[in-house]
Amino acid sequence: MTRRIRRLIGGIFIITAIIFTQIPPRLAEAASVAKEYFLLDEDTLTEYTGTATTVSVSDDIKVIGEEAFANNPYLGVINIGKNVKEIRHGAFANCTYLNRVIIPDNVTSIGSAAFSGCTGLINVSLGAGVEEIGDGVFAGCKNLAGISVSRKNDDFKYEAGVLYDDTQQKIYTYLSGNQYPAYQMPNSVEHISPYGFWGNENLKEVYLSSRLC
Repeated sequence: MTRRIRRLIGGIFIITAIIFTQIPPRLAEAASVAKEYFLLDEDTLTEYTGTATTVSVSDDIKVIGEEAFANNPYLGVINIGKNVKEIRHGAFANCTYLNRVIIPDNVTSIGSAAFSGCTGLINVSLGAGVEEIGDGVFAGCKNLAGISVSRKNDDFKYEAGVLYDDTQQKIYTYLSGNQYPAYQMPNSVEHISPYGFWGNENLKEVYLSSRLC
């Protein structure tokens, strides 16, 4: 009986070992990311310390805190949780490997410099719920040449490489990846957000609005 039990236990250990060796490394890493590499303050993600290229923010997080992912050289894809309401100042600043960002409809606020210096970023989608964008959110994103804004978003308008408010009275950003050498500012523009033109090396001429304050 003892020998049979020992053989049975030994067989179980062998099977278990085989199963664990067959788990894809990325799944194992994803599990460790969820448990070990997120530093939280209640429902705010204060810092991510991992090295995964794809990171999903869990649904129990409502705020991505200041510089939570800043300067991470590994992050290529970020999946923002369905309950995140706010992305704070510099949250993803200088994540040079990050290439595409989809801001879901549940996000209402994006802080200043949130994605500044993300030199690999080529495309951004703004969801319907975004109501507030800070200064220099995309400053220095030299390869970002386009932003798509949800048709259900009533607060922002994107046109020919420029992100405006809905009335085109304010310029939030003239994209660093915009290839046009000249820009005719709509005469409706009254304000330009700080760092609104920062980082664009292609622009040579700007024809200003007569209504600028």
